[in-house]
Amino acid sequence: QVSVLAFQILFLQFLFAEESFSTFLAMADPTVTKEPNNENMWPENVMIFHPSDDVTTIQTKIEVTQDPQLNFVLNGTSETTYTSANQFSEKHWALLFAPGVYTDCSFEVGYNVQVAGLGASANDVQFISSAPATTVSGPFVLALDKELPQTTGGTIAYPGSGLALNTFWRGAENFYTNSNMVWSVSQAAPLRRVYVDANLQFTEGGEYASGGVFANGVVTGSTSFNSQQQWFCRGVDFTTTAPSGGAWNIVFSGCTGNAPTTSSYDSTNKAVVVDLVPVIRIRAEKPFITLEGGRFKLHVPKSTVTKTCGPDLDGTEDEVRDFEDVKLGIPGPLKNDAQYNIIDQNDVDLTQELQAALEQGKDLVLCPGTFFLSAPLIIRKPNQVILGLGLATLVAPKNGLPCIQVMPGTPGVRIAGIMLEASVQDAASTKDKNKMISLLEWGQPQKVGMGDSNNPGVLSDVFATVGGYNLDRSVSTDVMIRINDSYVVGDNLWLWRADHMRLRPFEKANDPQFPGVWQTHPGECPVKNALIVNGDHVHIYGLFCEHTIEDIV
Repeated sequence: QVSVLAFQILFLQFLFAEESFSTFLAMADPTVTKEPNNENMWPENVMIFHPSDDVTTIQTKIEVTQDPQLNFVLNGTSETTYTSANQFSEKHWALLFAPGVYTDCSFEVGYNVQVAGLGASANDVQFISSAPATTVSGPFVLALDKELPQTTGGTIAYPGSGLALNTFWRGAENFYTNSNMVWSVSQAAPLRRVYVDANLQFTEGGEYASGGVFANGVVTGSTSFNSQQQWFCRGVDFTTTAPSGGAWNIVFSGCTGNAPTTSSYDSTNKAVVVDLVPVIRIRAEKPFITLEGGRFKLHVPKSTVTKTCGPDLDGTEDEVRDFEDVKLGIPGPLKNDAQYNIIDQNDVDLTQELQAALEQGKDLVLCPGTFFLSAPLIIRKPNQVILGLGLATLVAPKNGLPCIQVMPGTPGVRIAGIMLEASVQDAASTKDKNKMISLLEWGQPQKVGMGDSNNPGVLSDVFATVGGYNLDRSVSTDVMIRINDSYVVGDNLWLWRADHMRLRPFEKANDPQFPGVWQTHPGECPVKNALIVNGDHVHIYGLFCEHTIEDIV
């Protein structure tokens, strides 16, 4: 036994480097403690609302999470617009609604904000309008920056149009609404597990937009993509009216009801991709949280190869796990720019705390905010879940190791609702030409093809960014996500080398067409590939990858 243990330790030391190895040794205590399960366990940036709460009070509390508003004059008339000023904010929020009815409760969803109902069924949380034809109830996103002027070759379609090209990093899921809904967004802003018993439009008007994903939903009224450049719909039932609009590439997969065919969708021969016979090879919906009888539960929908078309909103076939077996990860305090690229002892302690929970077999729910990892989060136990709330962000270790390492052949792992952020790598990592640095490593390249066809791994709403917030533009990685195992499903991935970034203090925008940001220059924020797939039977629905310096995929 001693010799076997010694071999295992040496093997782990070889695989995960010295710091991760020391983290593993810290997991020696086999005692599994139960976690708290009550509303008091959540940090302040997780807001939980109840149907008994006053609607005005709810809306007032949410205001701090919304995009800033700006007054401007258009054609002699005073107007108000939401702006993209918070695009590179480090603040994150989750807005969670307990089951019940919320009447005339409308609110804008800002950057780094996730809205989620806490019902087992999408119908358990209802945003009800007392006058559906005129009054909105529930979350919405409108065009931003309507004060920007129209310029030749610019991104403003017409005066006052605003835009949605940068409307990233937000989400809404698991609710019902009977009022018309506007969700004018681009990438990393999913709408899922939603029942819209009215009309749904994916831009406010003709603003430029570059979305997006709508998955596992119902729309009983009309659905319009308007000026969206692209969109991906999966498992949506268009009950009465076929969708319309969209500029170039509108994709429907596993959709039912009045889901369009290529010939019926658009007579102008726009590039439209349609599953004529709506069949998805495998389906595995995103895990989600519920509040049942005063206790929080983690629902893990089962993967299926039979019930692959149309919505699945009732939750009756989910595996349900009590939160006493779920570790709640709470990020440390916000860092200023001088601290951002420094790993301190608090970061080391938090990384070890999260890894200890994984070693005990617990699932992780990561609260809104930024986690600066000193070592990878290593998943080695079957069926474990890492679920982020409020676009929880993992900043990669600086030693060339990934944010998350799924051990080869570990079945049923779920990673969802996570942002992966590249870091400034130390000199030793960048000098090792034999090492390929990734932000998420599923399996290992020397063990390609492991996996379980009956229990696939799943990535849901997983986004990556190389550059953007960090003022040090030497942040880098070789590849954002590398999948070495077989039987892995992806459901909405946006893997982005930033084409624009936050301005440094006193720095001016380097392109007058794009005020308020720095347009990326060659050599800044380098990344070779967005995605490398070495395994077989890997299915990805809604894959968005941009701006890498070698092959994107």
